[in-house]
Amino acid sequence: MMQSVLDEGIRKNSDILQDADIDDVAMMVASPPRNKPREILATLFFVDTMQRHITTEIPRNAYAQHMVFSVMALIQATLSELDQECIDVLNRSLAGMNDAYDAGQSYSDPENLAAVPTKAYLSTIMDESVGPNREPDVSNQSAGDPRREHWGMISLNISKGLEDVRLKWFDLCVKILRQSSSVKGELVNTHLGGEAELAIKGYQLWLVSGFLAQHAYISPEEGQDFAEILYAYVGGTKLDECMAFFRRYHEVQPGNGTQLFLFASDVAKYITGKEAPLAENMLISSAFPTFVALTHMVVAECFGDKETVNELMSKLNKD
Repeated sequence: MMQSVLDEGIRKNSDILQDADIDDVAMMVASPPRNKPREILATLFFVDTMQRHITTEIPRNAYAQHMVFSVMALIQATLSELDQECIDVLNRSLAGMNDAYDAGQSYSDPENLAAVPTKAYLSTIMDESVGPNREPDVSNQSAGDPRREHWGMISLNISKGLEDVRLKWFDLCVKILRQSSSVKGELVNTHLGGEAELAIKGYQLWLVSGFLAQHAYISPEEGQDFAEILYAYVGGTKLDECMAFFRRYHEVQPGNGTQLFLFASDVAKYITGKEAPLAENMLISSAFPTFVALTHMVVAECFGDKETVNELMSKLNKD
C-alpha cells in the first residue's frame, strides 16, 4: 500500500486514499462523525529542540486494517499543513523506511518504531542515500569539511568512534578492578550494557559538546542543529535515557571532583552490582584521563584536525 503511494509520489494535491487504492472503503470527512466506535488518536509532543514524542491511543476493538488506513488518513490530513520542501522530505523519509522494512527490518520489533523512521529522516535531511542496502555517496565528503550536507556522515563517524572508545574503556575499567586487591567479591557485569552504557554515552556527549565549542568546528549559530543530529546517532532509541545522564553530569561543577565521582560511581555500580565503595570509584577515576583523551581524539579526527589529534596522542602517551 505504501509503495503504491510512493510510486505515485506525494504532492500537495495528492489524493492519498485513492493512490493507496482504499478510497472505496475509506474517506476523509470535514468533521468527526457522531458515532466513533474505533477512534485512533495520535498526539505529537514537542519535548524540546532535540526530541519529539508521538503517542497513539488505539482502541481494543480496532483491526489491523483500521490502523493501516489511519496512517494514510494522517498523511492526507498533514499535506495541508506542509510546504513543498517538507513534502519532499516526507517522500524521501517514507521511501527510506519502506526500503528498511523491505530489506528485512521487523515491523513487530518495538525498537524499530523509533529506530527505522529516525534513521530514514536523518538520512533524508543530510541528503544521503536512503535505505539500508545503499551506502551514502561520500566520494566528495572530506573529514575536514564541516558543511551542513556533510553533518550526517561526520555524526555517523563520531558515533562509531565513540562506540569503540566505550567498549575499550569499559574493558579497561573491568581489568583494573579485577587486578586490584582492594575490590572484594565477584564482578557482576563485565560486558558493557545497561545503565553503564547509557551513563558513558551521556558523559561522552557532555565531553563532545564542550570540545566542539572549544574548537569551533561548527559555528555557534549552527551548533544546536548539529548537536541534534549527533545526539540522535549516539543515543539511538535510548536517547531520552542518555540525555538524563547528560543532564545529571551537566548539573554539577566539573572542577570540584563531584562530576567525576558521580560518573565513576555509575560505572562502578554497574560492574560490581552494588553501591560501589570509594576504592572502586577511585580505581575507575584513574582511567578517566584516557577516556577523555580518546573521546576528544575521535571528534578531532572526524573533523580532520590532525594537529589536535597528535597533541592528544602525545599527551596520552606521556600519561
